Amino acid sequence: MKRFSKTVVVILVILIFITALWAWKGELLPGGLPRFLPQKETAEETESLTASEESVNSTESPTEETVPAALQEESGTEQEGQGTPSVSQETGYAYGLLAEEEQQLYREMLQAITGFGRAAELSTLNPDLLEPVFNSIMADHPEIFYVDGYTYTKHTLGEEIHKITFSGQYTLTQEQVREREEGIERYSRQALAGIHTGMDDYQKIKYIYDYMIEHTDYRLDAPENQTICSVFLYGESVCQGYAKAFQFLCGRLGIPAVLVTGRVKNGEPHAWDMYWPTENGTTSIPHGETPITSWATTTPPGREKPAPV
Repeated sequence: MKRFSKTVVVILVILIFITALWAWKGELLPGGLPRFLPQKETAEETESLTASEESVNSTESPTEETVPAALQEESGTEQEGQGTPSVSQETGYAYGLLAEEEQQLYREMLQAITGFGRAAELSTLNPDLLEPVFNSIMADHPEIFYVDGYTYTKHTLGEEIHKITFSGQYTLTQEQVREREEGIERYSRQALAGIHTGMDDYQKIKYIYDYMIEHTDYRLDAPENQTICSVFLYGESVCQGYAKAFQFLCGRLGIPAVLVTGRVKNGEPHAWDMYWPTENGTTSIPHGETPITSWATTTPPGREKPAPV
């Protein structure tokens, strides 16, 4: 009997030792059972997130064209602009108005547009920034005549946006763009042939202004009338085409100019230009200040040439 009792005691000691060893090594499951013994599985709650994409198209709104009656008045035109973009020598004038995050986005979108990129990934996750930045690009770059809007895609996981991709909405193929650029270059060389080093900025701008008016008819049904192509290739346009062409030629001379849109005093939408005079090739108006001269570059019926306002 004593031998049996000793045996039981030894067995209990061994079991206690083994149990303590398992506990020390973390080998026990809830309930004190060894990990190798069957145990009912504990359910785990998991959330399944489905990836999705949402594409959105945005089209550039053309300037609505009616002949501004106010321009026919001898007293000139009262124009109420939507603000004057600041000077920025890096990328453009509207660029200078943007916050740092928007400027980064501007550069990314500009590279995608001019490179005919498709589904370019952007640094922002805020789709609300795309429209004002796109409008700034179009205000700064009259040479972009082959895009009338853009498409972006939101890549989401659940309700969280984790990526936005961007593509320009092109109206022409790359080959068609190259053909038009050749015609634009021919016009530009001819239009600027009369510019000489003895002219100051005002004289250069007045020369461009007169040349464009003399070689362009104002027609509401002009082809591609929201772009420089209407003036440079077809010789007819409306206010936005005039203004972009004028801005383009100023750029060729190194004179900062910017497209401005707004309404004349009778409420009609209109587009015109503002420019900064330069001194020794350097812009003389500090960043953020207002250009000193505005030109209404349209020719309504009954008036030989528009006047600077």
